Amino acid sequence: MADEYLALLRGPWASPATLPAEPPILFDPPILLRGAHTMNDTTADTAYQVVLNDEEQYSVWPVGRPLPAGWRAEGTVGGRQACLDHIETVWTDLRPLSARA
Repeated sequence: MADEYLALLRGPWASPATLPAEPPILFDPPILLRGAHTMNDTTADTAYQVVLNDEEQYSVWPVGRPLPAGWRAEGTVGGRQACLDHIETVWTDLRPLSARA
């Protein structure tokens, strides 16, 4: 992990001796921008959709918010918990599609 962190820094000042034992966790707590919405926006009236990627990994995403690259809507829309319950039912093999034999 430290080698990957060091490669990201790519500078003469970056040596294993000057790096912390663990790389910092970026955006924890989330950086909030004025007018921006985060995935932590969970109000009773927020509608979510179930999304999945090409590796058949599932997630929930707010309806009306542009999907990230590589993700598509699965078709289920509802409250956050309802979407999570649906995912628990349909996502029975958590391995990425490419890792399944």
